[in-house]
Amino acid sequence: MEERQREGNSQSIAKTYDVLFVEDDPDQGRVIETALSKARYQQFNVSRVGCLANALSHLRAQPADVVLLDLSLPDAQGLEALHSVQASHPHVPVVVLSAVNDESTHVEAIHAGSQDFLINGQTSVDVIARSLCYAIERKRTEMALVEDKEELERRVAERTLHLETVTQQLGDEIQRRSQVETVLRERNKSLQIINLIADKLNGSLDLNQLVHQAVDSMVQFIRSPSVALYTVDNAMEVLTLVHSRGFDDETNAKAATLSVAGSLTGVAVIEKRVIASDDIETDVRIDDYSEGIRSAVYGRESASSSGKRATRAVLSATN
Repeated sequence: MEERQREGNSQSIAKTYDVLFVEDDPDQGRVIETALSKARYQQFNVSRVGCLANALSHLRAQPADVVLLDLSLPDAQGLEALHSVQASHPHVPVVVLSAVNDESTHVEAIHAGSQDFLINGQTSVDVIARSLCYAIERKRTEMALVEDKEELERRVAERTLHLETVTQQLGDEIQRRSQVETVLRERNKSLQIINLIADKLNGSLDLNQLVHQAVDSMVQFIRSPSVALYTVDNAMEVLTLVHSRGFDDETNAKAATLSVAGSLTGVAVIEKRVIASDDIETDVRIDDYSEGIRSAVYGRESASSSGKRATRAVLSATN
């Protein structure tokens, strides 16, 4: 009495599954339909079609919860029907019900995506009903896993993009700080040489000695073998060589006076900034300087070694 009551309650709350039964044998089809309508623990709403083309049309018009598929159809033989259903409706679980009792066919069908392979005429209706229910639940679990995987991949992609952005920003910040540190180091070097010169100025009243000490400090600071120290007149027009190191007499004589308006040293004086140049003789910033000034500094033979030494001297003096 209690067992029958539990069975009745199970039937009253069981969900009705829509089954598309693909079977071309009318007699066999009616037998399975009738049997499934009397399943004890699950309700099925069975729709039967006799060929693959009608099955695909039915699925497009009215999706089913599960497909019960025969492999011997008028328009499809073997696993062709299974492949077609899987390709057009991958979310619908398929259970094969066939008279073919061949192990290799069973394995191939499972590999092709069938949830189960049942032998027609050798399987009870309870087993068929249970197989259909299990197929539906397994497919739902499978699709849920696919969705979870896709969601995880989406989140990973978003996180990766975020990390790439943060990494790029961090790299930019590191580069910016490195540039700032470079500027600070250069300023610190400038302060060091200024302090060194100031200390020497405070320690001596001999102008000639002070000049020599200033040049020595610049040589030590900029680590150049050739340095020239210039003074500028009150009118800010002429630079006069006061003392140098590393140049011969001929070079010193040629570069004894420079025009403020016609030399990179003059540009450094006017703009109050460091002027750097890899090769002052070809620097485009001296294209407007007069030939007289260029000749006075570098001589007629601009490619001579003494001219190149004077070039370094002028730049060193600006630093």
